[in-house]
Amino acid sequence: MVAWPFTLTGEILVDESWQPVKMRQDPAVTVIRGLTAESTQAQPTRAEITLDNTSRDYSLRNPAGALYGKVGPYTPFRLRVADLPAAPVPEVTDVFARTVANGWGHVHLR
Repeated sequence: MVAWPFTLTGEILVDESWQPVKMRQDPAVTVIRGLTAESTQAQPTRAEITLDNTSRDYSLRNPAGALYGKVGPYTPFRLRVADLPAAPVPEVTDVFARTVANGWGHVHLR
């Protein structure tokens, strides 16, 4: 069980792996999801956070930054509310190699 206060972890996808990002010490996080009063379709989920960019690694115009040319608008970002588990959590996948519609085929644990 996770105790309060939760740990916020932000990550960006760089070179096909998730890298942690530095966020402000007490980040104000705004998550926007679902339907607005004026819409008939759900909009994509959006999260607004404040990064700690004192190193200027996230600056698009800093050629000396470690992430120059690797991050920018539309860089995949994920925000987790909790700590990572100490051991890898098993992941169950289905290979969809079955002829029944209401059961699992060959289950693979990773």
